[in-house]
Amino acid sequence: LYPSLSLVAGLVCFCFASIVIVKDKGNKKNRSFFVASVLTGIWTLFPFLTSLAKNYNSALLIARLLYLFAAFVPTAWYYFMVDILEVEISKKKAAFFVFMSIFFGVLSFTPFFVKGVGLFAPNFYPVPGSLYSLFIIFFLLVFSEIILKLYLVFKNASGYRKSQFFYVCGAYAAGTLSGVLHFLSAYT
Repeated sequence: LYPSLSLVAGLVCFCFASIVIVKDKGNKKNRSFFVASVLTGIWTLFPFLTSLAKNYNSALLIARLLYLFAAFVPTAWYYFMVDILEVEISKKKAAFFVFMSIFFGVLSFTPFFVKGVGLFAPNFYPVPGSLYSLFIIFFLLVFSEIILKLYLVFKNASGYRKSQFFYVCGAYAAGTLSGVLHFLSAYT
């Protein structure tokens, strides 16, 4: 059931991404949503794809490859928030987020980030390396800032914008919770 739900969640991400980008691929908000949704969809496939692995080594390779994409999820969703709020991001913050994503992306193929995969029959879960917790902190800090900024805008918005930000805040909260649940699987 768990791998099947992972496949469904990944396909939903890809479906939403496709619908939004087809609607208006010239729109900056649509492009940033597309990128963030595709990256999230790939990461969401972790339980499904690792369940297809024939052995430990192939499951580990799949896990590390998926974390290459996961490394860019916080940054991509931050850029989407910047686009929907139509605010500028400081060049230093942008460079820092991109650097951190590249850093974790490179680390994804090392035991410092994903030491291995554990088997909780019949599913695999990531076995965190010594720097995995830094990624969790990065993820939580970025998503906390996103939700805070969206909430502050939501609080002062009115009309359709208030409704729009309500749903966007809810979606970010659900995404953050999903990430936390995935991280917990590595430790519990």
